[in-house]
Amino acid sequence: MKLNPWFWSGLFFFALFNQGAWCDSGNYNSVLLGERAAGMGGAFTAMTGDPAACSYYNPATLALMEGTSFSASANLYNKYDTSFSNAGNLSDSTLKLNRGSFQGIPSSAGSANAFGTFAVGISIITPDYDIFNGDISLNSDPNATSFVNYKDQSLWVGGNLAINFTPDLSAGITVYYTSRDFQRATADQTVVGSTTKFTYEEKVFTSNNVVYILGSYYRISPRFALGLSMRLPSIQLSGDGSYFHSVLDTSVSGKTTITSQKNIASLTHIPMKLAAGIAYEVPKVIAIAFDVTGYGADSYRDLADPNAGDQISFRQVINYSLGAEYYLRNWLALRSGVFTNFSSHEEITDVPQRQGDHIDMLGFSANVGFFTGKTSISLGGYFTGGRGESTQEVGQKIVVTPKVQYIYSFLVASSYHF
Repeated sequence: MKLNPWFWSGLFFFALFNQGAWCDSGNYNSVLLGERAAGMGGAFTAMTGDPAACSYYNPATLALMEGTSFSASANLYNKYDTSFSNAGNLSDSTLKLNRGSFQGIPSSAGSANAFGTFAVGISIITPDYDIFNGDISLNSDPNATSFVNYKDQSLWVGGNLAINFTPDLSAGITVYYTSRDFQRATADQTVVGSTTKFTYEEKVFTSNNVVYILGSYYRISPRFALGLSMRLPSIQLSGDGSYFHSVLDTSVSGKTTITSQKNIASLTHIPMKLAAGIAYEVPKVIAIAFDVTGYGADSYRDLADPNAGDQISFRQVINYSLGAEYYLRNWLALRSGVFTNFSSHEEITDVPQRQGDHIDMLGFSANVGFFTGKTSISLGGYFTGGRGESTQEVGQKIVVTPKVQYIYSFLVASSYHF
């Protein structure tokens, strides 16, 4: 079966510039999935051998797994060092390893069963996770302080099917049911003389979607392979949120104004993306992979009520990842990778309302894999960080503040082949 290069090129550019659906997370590579894939910086569209990651990066590669059945799981232990100030550079990030909160994330788990030319399996992943809990203040207004408690996470559960059309060509599909949980509480206090103004805002919503991922894999020679993966626009199933806002102003006889709303329709768009990858591999010796992943543009409001919802806008963005794996022994493999984690949010130029954070990040990954018979264990981690700008409510108004974020992820993963 011959592949037409014009078909591949046309499919790539159609998907890249089509107006797809998007999620609120502005940085798409903050969580790398799997064990082998995470060690190689997420450059896994044209790779296989990681049952915890294949279904997400390219479901077609699931049919290439060796063995009748297999399972794997990967857990992350993240340290988040986030600050809203001018301080912080990528070069001093290693000095901040002991700072920030500590979170355990069951990032990915998967199992599959191969029979003949087919493979079926299940996949459970956490592709999005962000958290912050702390104070935000302004140098220009020392009397104003805002306390923010923020958490945004998603869980995807899905099934996959892959088929080998020929020894060199395969295709696959993964269908995920997704659940997103968003929580943000802001307490803003301004003190001027004997007058205090205190504002409290709480916004909570959940949403559920269905996501389809299509993949294809082609081995162009015994050592080179191409992969293509397309995530289609999500289908919203349900969404519900609530909003609470209160203002206490001591200059107006201590009167408190309260706004409380429940059962507000919420909306989450999960991004359409297309990834193209190329890989060179000599099994049990060396592997090198490179991926290009493109995303489009979109804009929507996350809650239907205009007083409670935020306008979420995204721009077209492309991320890159490069990974390598080298076997020192048959039982010992070293993996490393570099990747970009560019923001899909526009640069902040106007502040009439909240906008998505704009932080362009870079990332580095490394782990070591130990193989004993039918089992493997991987230990290591990855880092992503950068600096940019954020919009926050401080001093009873939305302002632009610098934001620096470093994420240190420690990885513990295991797999078993039957």
